[in-house]
Amino acid sequence: MPKPAPYRLTWLSEQGTYTLRAELHPEKPLPVIPGSQEWFAWLANIPSFTFSGQHGQFTVRRETRAGKGIYWYAYHRFGKRMVKRYVGRTPALSLARLEGIALHLMASSASPYKLEKLVQHSLHEAISAPHHNQPLMLPSEGRSASERGATVFTQPYLLPAHSQPKVSAELPLPPDSLIGRQQHLQEVCALLRLSETRLLTLSGIGGVGKTQMGLQIAHEMLHEFADGITFIPLASISNPDLVLPTIIQALGLKEARESSPLQHLQAHLQNASCLLFLDNFEPVAAAAPLLANLLEQCAHLKVLITSRIVLHLRGEHVVTVPPLALPDLNDLPPLDLLLQNPSVALFIERARAAGTDVQVTPATGRIFAEICVHLDGLPLALELAAARLTLFSPQALLARLQQPLNVLTGGPVDAPLRQQTLRSTLEWSYRLLSEEAQQLFRRLSVFVNGCTLAAAEAAQRDFAAAQAPRDRDSLYLAGITRREVEVLRLVANGLTNAQVAASLIISPRTVTTHLTSIYNKLGVSSRNAATRFAFEHDLV
Repeated sequence: MPKPAPYRLTWLSEQGTYTLRAELHPEKPLPVIPGSQEWFAWLANIPSFTFSGQHGQFTVRRETRAGKGIYWYAYHRFGKRMVKRYVGRTPALSLARLEGIALHLMASSASPYKLEKLVQHSLHEAISAPHHNQPLMLPSEGRSASERGATVFTQPYLLPAHSQPKVSAELPLPPDSLIGRQQHLQEVCALLRLSETRLLTLSGIGGVGKTQMGLQIAHEMLHEFADGITFIPLASISNPDLVLPTIIQALGLKEARESSPLQHLQAHLQNASCLLFLDNFEPVAAAAPLLANLLEQCAHLKVLITSRIVLHLRGEHVVTVPPLALPDLNDLPPLDLLLQNPSVALFIERARAAGTDVQVTPATGRIFAEICVHLDGLPLALELAAARLTLFSPQALLARLQQPLNVLTGGPVDAPLRQQTLRSTLEWSYRLLSEEAQQLFRRLSVFVNGCTLAAAEAAQRDFAAAQAPRDRDSLYLAGITRREVEVLRLVANGLTNAQVAASLIISPRTVTTHLTSIYNKLGVSSRNAATRFAFEHDLV
């Protein structure tokens, strides 16, 4: 629990103003304007402050990590439970951001009636303010900060109409603080800031935390795109043809009947400096070539994607989101250092958030470490296991994890169904595989602790050894059938339609039908373009 904050930023409803005061001298407001240079200089020299806004109160605390910069977090107590929420880096601390955090915290525990009242509250416009990082009020011009004192927020702050950024008001706040990823986060942000990085894919297994990482990146860079960031969740669709219409809807655009969805987006985003955050792209991976076409026509557009598979597009930058680092059970560090291990720290924090009074001793510390290793440092599995400490002792939980699918259930009810149990996560991943890959998966399941390539080939003899890696690439295309991959490979090797037909024992008309389907799925219009795609994806 954070220490009492030495300062308080308060909303005075009767005066319609915010005031900043030191707790030791509450009678004298400080001449510091949120959003001004004095505000950011002041933030650099304080450890924390209390925010008492229009929607609630919480403590804002600065946390400094060696070599990783300064981060601000909000702390609020609900009964016996202490909730921690990520606020952002110092440039993100605006009144709009703070009020947004307050509304989010209040809504998280509000009754339906109270939530309705919150939604109807007059600060609606402030919560959707451009970039969430501008001052809500404009200080009177021509006066010094000391003269302005506590009455500086009396005029509405409005950007000129021509410069109103189109930030999505639907960018969710990350549900929990990011643990063990700070360095990774800054590295990815630095990569995305490079002019040559237009398409960045966060790839990793289910439950590893790709979405949360993406949301942290989006909030970290919220003020860096003049035309904003738009969050587009795709988990609810499986038809690649719906990807562009979904983006159009997320941007708040009207349907254009006289042009295709791609042309409509190209016309709207052609001169826009913005970031599209496409979450859970793997079910609609066949739409990847359409993204490439969109990026080609929109010079200042960037796309951030989370996906369990990479897209294999030219210019794609792939960042793998790995499981959290694990302790070495053969050489455990002292307890204070063990508690800094990302997996252990996440497990303990989530257990306490679930209401468990976690007692950390050398004995329980080792059990926690064993649980983390048993679950491979997978954040989703750690969170589900941590919640079970309300029912089992650490030792009993570790014993029950010998059958993890029966234990790792009961995730947050507001989480997607595929993330409420570990079994659901695995089933979601399995359903994304092609029929051939599911067959291979079932055959390889006999190997409990992995296997060699020779053993895998023996288990699936009808998959030729040289064919296996190429068929894996065909899975990434997510929509191109196995027969279409065979046609594409032969065409790329220079065979005519008649030669392809003879090789596959099909009719030339069927070859033409396959090629038409391939062109449509790849978003190309010529044999040369399809051949280039085949070479780029190692199908030849």
